[in-house]
Amino acid sequence: MAGGIQFGSDGRLAYGMIDADRLRFVIDGAAGQPVADAQSPTFSPDAKHFAFAAQLEGGMRIVVDDRAGPSYELVGPPVFSPDSQRIAYQARRGPGRLTAVIDGVEGPEARDFWGNVVFSPDSRRTAYLPIQAGSGLIGRFRTHGQAVVDGVATGEVWDSWQSEVHFSPDSRHVAFAAVRSKVQHMILDDVASPPFDLVGPPRFGATGRLAYLTKAGAGFALFFDGARGPTIDEAAPVTPDELFLISPDGAHVASIAKVGGGWRPIIDDRIGPAYPGIGRILFEAARVTFCGFRSDGVYDVSTTLDP
Repeated sequence: MAGGIQFGSDGRLAYGMIDADRLRFVIDGAAGQPVADAQSPTFSPDAKHFAFAAQLEGGMRIVVDDRAGPSYELVGPPVFSPDSQRIAYQARRGPGRLTAVIDGVEGPEARDFWGNVVFSPDSRRTAYLPIQAGSGLIGRFRTHGQAVVDGVATGEVWDSWQSEVHFSPDSRHVAFAAVRSKVQHMILDDVASPPFDLVGPPRFGATGRLAYLTKAGAGFALFFDGARGPTIDEAAPVTPDELFLISPDGAHVASIAKVGGGWRPIIDDRIGPAYPGIGRILFEAARVTFCGFRSDGVYDVSTTLDP
């Protein structure tokens, strides 16, 4: 890790250096305590705190502002809350004995976790998805889990998870995808959707409306604020990481899909004209624009949004 450089949001600089066969992080020119090894260095969002996972005598510890936490077999990576006042991480006491440590308090033991601890946008809430082992000769090969929200196991028990936890922008709602008996559901505030063959990760818009892509049988469909969109044959990315785009005001959703042999823009529940290819969907005020690709050229297409 020596030589690794980290910049805080305010430009503060941290880097690792070797000092007598030990590693020290240097922050603002001041060297911290020596450690045998370190991983996952990170500044808090406000750059006032610095944390990392350290190999110290007796085990691994999370070090925050040069103060080491309790020792575990394995820890990390540390996660700061958006307001920089809280920190969470996963820790392993031994094989199959993991715990989530939030503000220094350990949660129930789990065999593993799906993803990391997630803080809500207002920093007041937390959620994570533990994976537990079954019992008995056959059951021990199966897993199950119950979401832990605000430190309490809540909702139904599921066989496995299909997405990480997502909070709505106002921090009031929690969504994730889960699996039971080989079918998948979207879970919103402990309420499960109907079963699907596949469920994509949840995405909240600015106003808290939830969107997610599903597959049932041969067709796909996008759900937005509980309403099912048109059936499509295939979905295409609208950005490198997303299969749909929610408008900045949270009122509309756009996607690109193959329907009837051609690629079409879908805006809310409206299916647009077919093109051999479509790209660059943008929301602009009360309109949405996209590029349509045909053999005779590239077309800029625009349409109004329903109020």
